[in-house]
Amino acid sequence: MNYIYEGSFSSTMEEAHEFLTNLIKELNIIVHNQELFQDIRLIISELVVNGTLHGNLCDCSKQVFVRLNISPKKIWIQVEDEGKGILPCCSQEILSESGRGLKIVEHLSDSCNIDENQITVEIFQ
Repeated sequence: MNYIYEGSFSSTMEEAHEFLTNLIKELNIIVHNQELFQDIRLIISELVVNGTLHGNLCDCSKQVFVRLNISPKKIWIQVEDEGKGILPCCSQEILSESGRGLKIVEHLSDSCNIDENQITVEIFQ
């Protein structure tokens, strides 16, 4: 069975928190493996916060878009903001203090692809 989700929110930390709270509650019902659930929760949280703070600079006129597809073999997560874009996970600049979240995402995922202001993550089950 596939689970498909698409949603968005205005780029404020309050809306990001509310969005994450609701999505995580829903995912907790769908994902039964607790270790996998924690990885997905952390990845989505890091990417949503990154899009809100660094991508859209907390500009409430801009949106953060989240797409998620969970199948028996693969989990696909995509987060896109309306900002100027982010650096690739493997960039030396990401190792600075402000890029730790993306390094966590890269570590927890099997594939991490950044295309300007959109990041796509895959986890193979």
